Amino acid sequence: MAGPESPKTSARVAFHYPGFVRFQRARFCIVTSTEMQSVAVGWQVYEITRRPLDLGLTGLAQFLPGILLFLVAGHVADRFERRKLIVLCYSGFALCSALLLCLSLRGINTVYPIYAVLAFLGVIRSLNGPVSRALLPQLVPEEHFPSAIAWASSVFQFATILGPSLGGVVYAAFRGPSAVYTLGLVAATFAAFATLGIKTQSKRRLREPVTRETILAGLRYIWREKVILGSISLDLFLPSCSAARWLCSPYTPEKSCRPTRGASASSAAHLEWVQPSWPSCSPTNR
Repeated sequence: MAGPESPKTSARVAFHYPGFVRFQRARFCIVTSTEMQSVAVGWQVYEITRRPLDLGLTGLAQFLPGILLFLVAGHVADRFERRKLIVLCYSGFALCSALLLCLSLRGINTVYPIYAVLAFLGVIRSLNGPVSRALLPQLVPEEHFPSAIAWASSVFQFATILGPSLGGVVYAAFRGPSAVYTLGLVAATFAAFATLGIKTQSKRRLREPVTRETILAGLRYIWREKVILGSISLDLFLPSCSAARWLCSPYTPEKSCRPTRGASASSAAHLEWVQPSWPSCSPTNR
């Protein structure tokens, strides 16, 4: 008879399930690659136009599809097999990386093709988000779900921090976005193949008919549960405040990275924190 699990073993119990391990590896690769590409795209767009407004449009191109498709994406995640949807999304990420790489190698001097790829990327991300969250309960038993949630959140946060830093280093080392897009293509391809071997543990669910009530059921539930409504509202508001640091990007290479004479070490350290992921702080030669 097996003895009780030790605290260390119980904390890592989610990793006893191969499906969870495969999914976290794939998810880590996807999040890291998309964060890397966000840095590379920002630099590439600004190098082409030198206009801060165009940097804002890169974010809008990725954000707007999520606003328009969030009801559809949630309904799709509930009606179709989530593992296949994840493979489809990760394949779409790989396609976007390949398209960005092709545009970079061609040396385009306009940003509109990049915006088109980013809009397609936004569509994929709008579907990938709800499907990824809905797949996790199918990979571990209910009693081990809290451990899975904790580790999945840690993996996501680590990839979110690592991605921009790694993207900036690679962009600076290879003097352009092509290497970043290549790494993104390799990572997304690996993630797509990794998810092919995932086996879910839940039983097949019955599909409800597509009606107005079923499509809007999620919104009604959120409005009824005020704690969830407040949490989601904060989750939407706070990232918009923290993302304001990206508005410094057009001015960082030319104005902000060289401390003025007599600047204190603390102000220099703060400047380095504001822009940790930009590959170079020297003014570009034009």
